[in-house]
Amino acid sequence: MCSSCSIGFYFNGTDSRCYHCSNIGCLTCNSSQLCLGCSPGYYLTTTATCNLCHSSMKFCESCSSANVCEECSFGYVLNPSATACLICSTIAGCFDCASLTSCSVCENGYYLDSSSGQGVCVVCPYGCLTCTDLTHCATCLPGYTIQGTACQLCQDVLLGCELCTTNTTCAECSNGYYLNAFSTCSLCRSALKGCSFCTTPSVCTYCAVGFYLTASNTCDFCHTPMQGCQVCTSGSTCVSCENGFYLSGSTCLMCDSVMAGCIECSSSSTCL
Repeated sequence: MCSSCSIGFYFNGTDSRCYHCSNIGCLTCNSSQLCLGCSPGYYLTTTATCNLCHSSMKFCESCSSANVCEECSFGYVLNPSATACLICSTIAGCFDCASLTSCSVCENGYYLDSSSGQGVCVVCPYGCLTCTDLTHCATCLPGYTIQGTACQLCQDVLLGCELCTTNTTCAECSNGYYLNAFSTCSLCRSALKGCSFCTTPSVCTYCAVGFYLTASNTCDFCHTPMQGCQVCTSGSTCVSCENGFYLSGSTCLMCDSVMAGCIECSSSSTCL
C-alpha cells in the first residue's frame, strides 16, 4: 500500500495509488488535478495551472508570477523592475552580464577588464580568438598561429600556408601551392611546368597563360601542338596568336602565308 508519491504525482486516498499530475509543468497537485506548485521555469496561475515563464516574459528562465522574473537566460539580465530580460550585447563584446553596465563573460575576440570596478570587454590583439590582455593571446583565429604570446599569419611563418595547426605544420596551402610530405607548402610550378593551381605534385588543376591542361593533369605549351599559338583553352583550340600570326577559327596562320612580306597582321587581309 502506497502512503506518499513522487514529485509530479498526487496520492489518491480512495485506492491508495499515485496518479500523474496532468498539467504540464506541475510539480505537485491535488486529487482535483489542481496544481499546488510548479517546476522550475514555470509559474502558478490563478487557475491553478502552470505556465512557462518565457511565455509571458521572453528569455525568463525562473519567475514567481507572470510579470515578475527571477532569473534570465544566459546572455540576458533582469531590468531594474524584474519585469523583462534585456540582452547583454548592448555592452560591446559582452556574452553574459551581471547588469546592463557590467559584463561577466566576454565574446571570443574580447577579454574581461574589471579594473574600473565594472566589467568591460576589450578587443583582443589582431589575430587572437581569445586573450587574457592586450599583450597575451591564448588561442588564434583560423589562418593564424601562436608565436610566443602573439598570433601571426600562417603565411608569415610558413610560406604559402593558408591554415596551420602549429608554426611548423601546415594543414591547407594557398592557391598556387600544394601540401608536401613535410606538412609544408611547395609551389605548384616547381613540380609541374606551367601549373598555377594543383592538388598534388603530379595533379594540376589550372594552368598559367600560354599553357593548357592535358588529359594527364599536367600543363603543356600552347604552341607545342599549335604553331604560333600564344593563349589556348585546349590542345586544339587557340584564342590568341603570337606576333607574325593571325587567328583563323581556332588555329594560327602565318601572316606572310597570305600576304607576302607581312610581318604582323590582325587577319588574312589586314597587315599591321
